[in-house]
Amino acid sequence: MLSAVRERGLRWPDDVAIVGFGDAIWTQLMSPPLTVVEQPAEQLGTTAAELLLSVIRNGGPRTGQRIVVESQIVLRDSHWGRRQARRA
Repeated sequence: MLSAVRERGLRWPDDVAIVGFGDAIWTQLMSPPLTVVEQPAEQLGTTAAELLLSVIRNGGPRTGQRIVVESQIVLRDSHWGRRQARRA
């Protein structure tokens, strides 16, 4: 992503905001640090396993099922809002 931004002569985060998924340690080491949506990996894995077991036990997929997993955004300097707030 960053290579494509630079190839087009754009600046990150001044011209392009970037938000990632998963709060790996490297996201904090980037310059500027990457804003991320933190996901509960254990809960995602458990839910996926339960769904798979349900499909195996019941002989097919269930339709119309909606599962919501709580997430949170970790705001760092890679998005526009944070950068613009600093300039004000």
